[in-house]
Amino acid sequence: MRFATAFTRSSPWRNLTSTTKFAAKLLDALTRALVAGVMGLMASETKSVLDADGNVIGECEYSEGVPHGQVRHWTSSGQPTMEACLHQGDYHGPYQSWWHNGNTKELGVYHFGERIGIYKWYTESGDLWQEHDYGPAP
Repeated sequence: MRFATAFTRSSPWRNLTSTTKFAAKLLDALTRALVAGVMGLMASETKSVLDADGNVIGECEYSEGVPHGQVRHWTSSGQPTMEACLHQGDYHGPYQSWWHNGNTKELGVYHFGERIGIYKWYTESGDLWQEHDYGPAP
């Protein structure tokens, strides 16, 4: 039972003025909005990425409709192709991707969407192709 309904139906409050009833309804609405907001902050879901055949080839965690958390992609045979962390839609934390043969493709770290530290790229055969130092986090 809603707070305002319970409040206005209670016998001592039956003869309340319209202003008081309005205040009770407003309090009820604000309470529901606050609870919904708190629950929304805690709500998260994982969405799947499907290939043309309907096989799951990726997962991404969302919070309030924004990518936030782990993101993983793999081939239809289950071989990982990418794993990273997202913060409010930006890469944040370790990032690694792989070639379809399983060799590392990229390896590095992000800080709120920007690469930091040593970031490495590899050839499909697994040899280091390029390395760049993006420096420390700002």
